[in-house]
Amino acid sequence: MAQSIISSRGSDYGYPDGSRLYFTNTAAVATYFTTEHLPVAAGKYVRSQFTLRSISTSTAIRARFEFYTSAKVLISSGTQTALLTAVGNPFFMPATVAPAGTAYVKLRFDLYTDTGAGPVAGANFTMNKIQVTYTDTASTVASVRTNMVKNPSLEVNTANWFLIESSFARSTAAAFTGTASMLLTTGFSSGSATVRSDSGTSGMPVTGGKSYTVSYHRKHAALTNSPYTKVTVYWYDSAGKVLDTYGEQATGVSTDTNWSRFSATFTAPSKAAFLRMDLSCYGSNTYFDAIMVEEGSELGTYFDGSIADTATFDYAWTGTAHASTSTQTTLGDVFTFSEPNAWRNILGPTSSINVKRAALDTGSMSAIVMDPLLDPAVVPDIRTGKKVRLRGLVEGVWENIYEGLLTGANTTYDRSKKRNAEIVTRIEITAADAIMALSNQGEARGISSVSNLPFILEGKGVPWNTNGSGGQVTTVGSAWVNENASVLDQVALTRDSGLAYAWVDRNNVLQVWDNNRLSSTAVCTFSDVASSDPTWVSYSDINVDFNSDTCINSVSIKWLRYDPTSGATEEIPYGPFIDAASQATWGPHTAEFTIGGPTESLTNIQAYANAVLTANGTPQIRCNSLTMPVNDARELKWAVRNDLYTPVAVKYNTKVDKTLRITSIEHQITPKGWFVTYGFDVQTSVAQPTYTPAPPYKGTTAETAIFNNINIRSADDATTAAGNEPALKVGPTTGQHLRIDNNEVLAMLNDNTQGTLVLNVGGPINASGFVKAGSRTLNVTAVNTLITSDVTFPNAFPASGPVPTVMLTLRNITNATAQVRMSVSNLTRTGFTIQMVRSAGTGSTDVDWLAVAQ
Repeated sequence: MAQSIISSRGSDYGYPDGSRLYFTNTAAVATYFTTEHLPVAAGKYVRSQFTLRSISTSTAIRARFEFYTSAKVLISSGTQTALLTAVGNPFFMPATVAPAGTAYVKLRFDLYTDTGAGPVAGANFTMNKIQVTYTDTASTVASVRTNMVKNPSLEVNTANWFLIESSFARSTAAAFTGTASMLLTTGFSSGSATVRSDSGTSGMPVTGGKSYTVSYHRKHAALTNSPYTKVTVYWYDSAGKVLDTYGEQATGVSTDTNWSRFSATFTAPSKAAFLRMDLSCYGSNTYFDAIMVEEGSELGTYFDGSIADTATFDYAWTGTAHASTSTQTTLGDVFTFSEPNAWRNILGPTSSINVKRAALDTGSMSAIVMDPLLDPAVVPDIRTGKKVRLRGLVEGVWENIYEGLLTGANTTYDRSKKRNAEIVTRIEITAADAIMALSNQGEARGISSVSNLPFILEGKGVPWNTNGSGGQVTTVGSAWVNENASVLDQVALTRDSGLAYAWVDRNNVLQVWDNNRLSSTAVCTFSDVASSDPTWVSYSDINVDFNSDTCINSVSIKWLRYDPTSGATEEIPYGPFIDAASQATWGPHTAEFTIGGPTESLTNIQAYANAVLTANGTPQIRCNSLTMPVNDARELKWAVRNDLYTPVAVKYNTKVDKTLRITSIEHQITPKGWFVTYGFDVQTSVAQPTYTPAPPYKGTTAETAIFNNINIRSADDATTAAGNEPALKVGPTTGQHLRIDNNEVLAMLNDNTQGTLVLNVGGPINASGFVKAGSRTLNVTAVNTLITSDVTFPNAFPASGPVPTVMLTLRNITNATAQVRMSVSNLTRTGFTIQMVRSAGTGSTDVDWLAVAQ
């Protein structure tokens, strides 16, 4: 893939059909993307389907298979499709046999203009329902759909439908399909009418835990009395006894008398064996037609056995026409899309659910399930390693609140005190999101930029979205190496190196974004004042305070310096960088960041620290958390869609009125209610890399010893600052002099800058024969030019006694930064100390710190 962006977009982009893959090229160059390597053996017949949902003007795509060896070396490519531009219907790729040596296959999509030329910049498309499958032979991948309604359009009579309220009849006055429909006539007093399908053991057979989608077309005879319709589903056990659980869904008030289709998905309780459907109308006589009940949560196109066969589908009744279930069977390379996982709904017997998510902490879910038919000791449905998700129905679309893998399923068997000593099965399940997978996989390579992070994410089994792109990065150099790090450690370091955001979202996708790439516009408002605005919601509890401990006015940096030759990574300390005004007002509050990048620049590190200090130097009245009860559809919408780092507006009296990013989410769902708690201040941690210290000297003769990143602070002279500065100690070599020469001194100063470097020998040394004080002055006559000379102490350092100290003082430096490199040789005394201080001489500006670098 070249200069392009690929990402996932869902209902928050206004897509009613669920999530889509979004792809765009950012430059007018050839561009493509592929799936990951999918395992398949040689000789298998590979097929695929996908549905284009949108495509930019004058744009087309072409698809093909690519086959790879076990070493992931390309063997060959299949035939490329024609230019595809049609949206809305699935496209089926014909069967392609995997050649000899095949171990993997990829599905590849290339972007073109609709004439076959290279794409223009900004060309884009969306697609979903992408599936790759294979068979052992060239035979078709037959799939069958079943409409469980025995008389779905009343073309012959009203058999299998029964009146509950008012009246109904077969009518030929209106029809959506065929020549007839069902007409429900409302009663004079009730203003409503209801019919039902077969019930008890004559109902539609179902399996507990599976989802079933009900759909129908309706047409109101008039718009008087605000007409609407409703579907209700009742469940029966294997003996035909009705269960306590039922489901219903009503439509909104109609605004026209046209035919409209409506659907609802229901999940059978674990003990359900049969289903009964009721159809009701209110306010107006109403026609019903093309009624369907189908297993699954996907709404498919309507069919029954009377539809004429086509080249891709065969339609049939399973028994008597218009009095039995009907099927749709695929032909040729056409096959029905299937979800990657077969989900079983266990919400019915679940008594409590708790979900906790925060930044790069493992997102967890726990639940209590009270159903012996789901006991993991008996059935495999709820066991460790199974996928689990929690979903909510928002504006007709089921959307994820949480997705992860089961990490535990423990069952206890208690004797009930209320139900005649009956044994009660209690299953406690726990789950973790993709953070667990990222933390359990090692990754030595460190990446400094968010955009290049996919280089280490590919193959880790976790989908990603970096700055809006799910695309691949095939080549990038490491910014640091840590053999003990996990993938999560490296993601955290990349995040902190760019002051970015990283989290696993409610769809279990790793999101990493630079802070200037995320929208800062609030999607909803939490307020203590009621409003009819659909984006305003209320809260039941809020935590607001003023705490000076939340500020940061001292920043220390550990820079990861990587040597590609040796493969070693050193931690180089910088700082602390201090906001003196903030410390004077609020006291010291320190934070430490471990970061890296392609270039170790004092200016950039200083800017990084300043950004942290500017944002956090002054404590404020802040909202730490709030709790929202979920009582209606508006609150449900935001309970489902608000995710980590979503910007929301918070209003509380006169104390808080600002936009904040959500940094933690907790859902508590029990029979007493559903409450969502949002946090706005969660501390995040950065994994510590393997520490490789900068050596105090190299070799045992007169070789260079490099001193790194010594902090310097304000001082009137070297003497007053002597006891306050951090120091680096060096070990013994073979002589007794400190050398500063032309090859080892580098001053990085602005043009025409002049100043003085003074080497002071001093410290609390009382040993006999040691010179306690002395200096050597080196004048800076031009940029990067020093008059240099050796500085030799008159006497050797004492073999014992107090540790000697050497101090380097900067005087009269007129720019903000300076860098100096020093070397030490011929030392016989261990524990020798170098200290760096700054002298505020005449005409000097504030030199914050001195970096000593190799």
